[in-house]
Amino acid sequence: LWPLGADRHGPQTVVLRLEGQPWALLAGAIVRCSDAAGLFAGMPADAAGALAPSWCLLLTGWDGVQLPVAAVTLPRGPGAPPDASAIVSPAFDAPLTMGHDATTSAIQAVSALHLEPRRGRLWATLASGAIQAWELLGEEPKSLGRWMPSLKIGQGSRPKGSKQRPQVVAVCEDSTRSQLVVAVQSTPGSPQLMRAPLTA
Repeated sequence: LWPLGADRHGPQTVVLRLEGQPWALLAGAIVRCSDAAGLFAGMPADAAGALAPSWCLLLTGWDGVQLPVAAVTLPRGPGAPPDASAIVSPAFDAPLTMGHDATTSAIQAVSALHLEPRRGRLWATLASGAIQAWELLGEEPKSLGRWMPSLKIGQGSRPKGSKQRPQVVAVCEDSTRSQLVVAVQSTPGSPQLMRAPLTA
């Protein structure tokens, strides 16, 4: 990790140790530590109280089986990396819901992650094109559900005779507009971007 605009090979870069299995995918967001109380449930009360005014780096990853979630404090504020001695120690795993499309483990694999900082919403895109979401902030992180999006791709957007089924390959939340930005692959080449409204 390194500050925005800094050289990633410079002296401000830190490499953190991860407990558990290596992560193939990573998403992160900077949040108030007090908003991530559920991640510090096992911490002594006096130590947890010291986190209230500080910032944390909320991290989640895909290790090939699960979605571990961790938080690391940012003692020098949101603009600086954590201490080099900090350890990424997952507090829990975001549970993946088995859907009707779950015929093989490959279909259940996570292909993309996005973490929205205002509400701490984690979005996971699966290899099947399904989407699952969680709210990680608050006293108790919770699952928001799992969906297989209904995609409407114009005829002019697909080559004649193409048999490729449109599929979601990534999503990210635009919290300022209350929209979900969806990357859809319907032909070989670059994906198309679509937007969908989000309910509160």
